[in-house]
Amino acid sequence: MVPFHVSTIKNISKSEEGRYIFLRINFLTPGFTNTAKDGGFIFPEIKDENGFCYKELTIRSTQVKNINNAIRLLKELIKRVRAKDIEESEK
Repeated sequence: MVPFHVSTIKNISKSEEGRYIFLRINFLTPGFTNTAKDGGFIFPEIKDENGFCYKELTIRSTQVKNINNAIRLLKELIKRVRAKDIEESEK
């Protein structure tokens, strides 16, 4: 698993196909500008010609409960981090 900061998550979704449930995490990518939500956050360009970034991560499971729990925990963490960032920017 590749470590990432929760502030780099663009959105989270889930889908079902047959007996599997998928958790998909989309990340902010270089050049992306998020307007109102995060105060105009601009993800920096990659300067290294051999550099790369992950655009998305998909996790597959047969346990719906596990995926739903992961989504709930991620969304709670995202809310806490954004609230902390807003609080710090107001100081």
